Amino acid sequence: MIIKNISFIVLLVLCISCNSSNPNPGLIAEIQKEVEFANSKCPIYLGVGNDVVMDSLSFKDNTLTYNYSLAQIREGINYKDDRFKQSILYMLKGEAEMSPSNKKFYMNIIEVGGKLVYKYHVATGESITLEFSNKELKDNIVK
Repeated sequence: MIIKNISFIVLLVLCISCNSSNPNPGLIAEIQKEVEFANSKCPIYLGVGNDVVMDSLSFKDNTLTYNYSLAQIREGINYKDDRFKQSILYMLKGEAEMSPSNKKFYMNIIEVGGKLVYKYHVATGESITLEFSNKELKDNIVK
């Protein structure tokens, strides 16, 4: 009887840990569907300075990654500066507030414990990567 109880507890712990590392599969599928749709539209020429092009998106291991190409990485801009990150978070909040579908998309990312990564690269091979934790998304988009 003790062995059965121990086996049950071990299975219960394993089951709980599987569920915590694999959140709501319905939300994951919904996010994947949106990412696939957005990818079908790429490349997207954003028409802003520096010839910004969204090349692709991906969602893997609860990380939504935006891949952009730029004409150049400009000298004198500190891309790792918190103000640069805050401007992107401000833009994301605006996108979420303007569109219920955008808000739902970002809320799904937050709910599954996801994070957001922006990767900017130029033809020379230089690149910049900005990462936004789940907490940063929650604190800035949900407000």
